[in-house]
Amino acid sequence: MHVHETAHEVDEAMAKTGKRPLARLDALDLLGPTLMAVHMTQLKDDEIARLAEAGASVVIAARTASKLD
Repeated sequence: MHVHETAHEVDEAMAKTGKRPLARLDALDLLGPTLMAVHMTQLKDDEIARLAEAGASVVIAARTASKLD
């Protein structure tokens, strides 16, 4: 799942739901060992810790990430 790909995506999620994308996934009980989150370039330290605690995987597309803002 593409999550936290750009700052715009995070801002848009906050405007629509009042939550950052990862927090929303967590509230929906979607954060766990079966989650493969792609990109994740806009994470805060506490979100990184929550991903690790949940056992989720993060997939980095380095070439694509270098083009994101």
